[in-house]
Amino acid sequence: MRSDVRKYIERDKDPWGLLKIMVAEERKREIIRRIGHAGTVIDVGGGFGFYSDALRAAGNHVICIDFSSRMIRDGKKIFPSLNFVLGDGSRMPIKSSSADAILCMGTMIYVKDREAFVKEMVRCLKPCGKLLLIERNRNSPLHRIVSRLKTNEKGVDDMNSFLTLKEIRDILKKSGLKIKEISGDRLSLPFAKLGGMEKMLGSIFPQASYFLIALAEK
Repeated sequence: MRSDVRKYIERDKDPWGLLKIMVAEERKREIIRRIGHAGTVIDVGGGFGFYSDALRAAGNHVICIDFSSRMIRDGKKIFPSLNFVLGDGSRMPIKSSSADAILCMGTMIYVKDREAFVKEMVRCLKPCGKLLLIERNRNSPLHRIVSRLKTNEKGVDDMNSFLTLKEIRDILKKSGLKIKEISGDRLSLPFAKLGGMEKMLGSIFPQASYFLIALAEK
């Protein structure tokens, strides 16, 4: 994980506005729909644990892993029954072939060696285990608008570090995973609605969507 990201997380009271946003209901439904009642689920870079808790409520045994001791400490106060583990996603303190599914959302864009990062998640997955990857799309024209509106993430969020559909596909294939789906999350700004069409448009034009969603299987 990049050193500037570590500093940002430790010094900011609410990094990326996670405590303010908590859970995006549509995102939660999309995650649960794809992972379902899998069994043992690892949330890599799960932060305060909002989506980890949603997966736990869906009947899974969830391990929320994050490299920030501060976020884990605060997360335990919010979700005392959730299983938090301090660790780096590139070297997880998890047994090989022990997870039925892994959620990695908004984390890989801050990782230097992405291929090694994905291979580590593959190591932790059981045979036929699922990896759900959700990341910001570098080719989305909407990110240029958002980057001008945001000031709290300067020096941390760089559009050049975002992923493209092709990059995600190539990384997953090199890791030996079978790609089941790569789609767009939505074709609108996070705060904008297009009469309910933003989700449909995102699936039709994933290369221009705000987020990319990739589901793969070991």
